[in-house]
Amino acid sequence: MGRQGDGVPRRSRGDTGPPGVGKVVVEEWPLMACGESSPRAWALIDEIRLTVQNLNPDTEAGQVLYDQGLQRVVDALEARRPSSTA
Repeated sequence: MGRQGDGVPRRSRGDTGPPGVGKVVVEEWPLMACGESSPRAWALIDEIRLTVQNLNPDTEAGQVLYDQGLQRVVDALEARRPSSTA
């Protein structure tokens, strides 16, 4: 992944990643650069949050992974919120 003059990361032909990453790069990042966001992106992150919250780890290791997953969802939500200093 590289960056162009506008600072928005761009996927190169050789980049591989999870399905949907290209769609986020092409559709969501330009919106976020303008302080906007798509309802579809919010719906997807909410779906991920619900999926993680509905997990019921029954081991200590599972609980650690659950906690890490939940923190990553929180981090993603915080990253998507507009900065109050902008």
